Amino acid sequence: MKETNKFIKLIESGMQWKGVFRLLPALSLLVLCFWLAGCSSNTTSSSRLPSTTTVASKNTYVGSQDPGIFTMTLDNSADTFAYQQTTNYALTTTSQSGSTTSTSGFLDFGTSNGTSLGKAIELGGSMALLRPGAGTAYLGRYGWSTSIVLGRYLIPMVAESSCFAISNGPVRYVFLDDNTGSYGTFVVSTDSTGTNWYFTDVVDSSGNALLGPEEFNATCAESNGAAVVTAESDLTYTSLNVGENDVPAFYFHPNGGMFMTRNPSALTINGNKAVYETWVGFAAPTSAPTASQLTSTSYRGFMLEKIYFVDSSGYTDQEYLSYPVLFTPGGSNTLVGGPYPNDDLTQTPSTTQYTLSPGSANTAVNGTFTSATLTTLDPQQACGASIAQGTTNLTDGYNSAGAAICTGTGTMTASQVDGKNVLFVQNYDATYSDGGTDVPSVTFYLFAE
Repeated sequence: MKETNKFIKLIESGMQWKGVFRLLPALSLLVLCFWLAGCSSNTTSSSRLPSTTTVASKNTYVGSQDPGIFTMTLDNSADTFAYQQTTNYALTTTSQSGSTTSTSGFLDFGTSNGTSLGKAIELGGSMALLRPGAGTAYLGRYGWSTSIVLGRYLIPMVAESSCFAISNGPVRYVFLDDNTGSYGTFVVSTDSTGTNWYFTDVVDSSGNALLGPEEFNATCAESNGAAVVTAESDLTYTSLNVGENDVPAFYFHPNGGMFMTRNPSALTINGNKAVYETWVGFAAPTSAPTASQLTSTSYRGFMLEKIYFVDSSGYTDQEYLSYPVLFTPGGSNTLVGGPYPNDDLTQTPSTTQYTLSPGSANTAVNGTFTSATLTTLDPQQACGASIAQGTTNLTDGYNSAGAAICTGTGTMTASQVDGKNVLFVQNYDATYSDGGTDVPSVTFYLFAE
């Protein structure tokens, strides 16, 4: 196992693996067995985190998407909301607040002058998904937009937390990388105060370093009400923006959720539009969930689809569309579902638009499925055209009713937060493809009911 080999190699060479030797006296034999040899356990990784906190009626969340930190406060006793972007890149952003209506498991923020103020969904006061309303300013990959069209934005969030210690050994986290669409992992531990954090094996699904260094120290400190774990700045990280070090900052919740962001210092850097990066994930389970377990319950959440198009200058550009979705058990280890029609939470979503199957579990990293499939209806038969252009992760065909379908192969990550399943799925949807090799990617962020 990779961790075992690295550990032995470091001992033989007499090198110091950052954080490990400082923590070894506090580790039990059981924890070392899990860490180095992958011993089985009936508990999830969150059992090594602080005890689950009592769910409050009012929670403040923090998240990042398209550079800038967002906060959102939901008061379920007063039925109110407020969200805003706290990082301002010399542009006035729109803060929104008002009353919420609970509909079909979502919180609907209503409208103002006919314009939606947004929607959200919570998971036990630990994680949330925010889709801001139209009119919220944001920074897309290709520059600023000050009048976002409804549904082109989605912000995964974790509840604000104080710095906390991981007192019972290292914890592995699994996440989706919004830049690559694949999953990655890292192992993290802390000192007894929760101030000093130690990261190791920060790699993608192929074992390649994602940030430059695979291991580094970090320090936790509170900023604007949230605990931020910032990596040491004297290392050189993989550059997103020329001339910047792009130091990663992590936000953790003791119940298992996390996100990492690398935000630029300005809108434009050295004459180029700034590039950002966000990871979103959770503490990985120590015992692998099965496809049967994951597909035996219903899920609500959002899908975020990246659609490619050719702009007026002939360049391939992209835009994002997001929708609230519902998935229910479909039998044979599948989930079936789709978005709510017309973005209306009172209507019934389709059970035929999408069929999601976890496939076989990846035995190397618990909670990851690297052959998850998403089958979509393909009325334009764009799937075959994309395959003809050389796309290898798609299969076309017809369902039992004779309708054209397209099946993409992607990644699913799964764990439990607050005792409920969380699924993050990255796949491909050729329904909106232009018939070329730029097949739209789609990500599902799903919370179990």
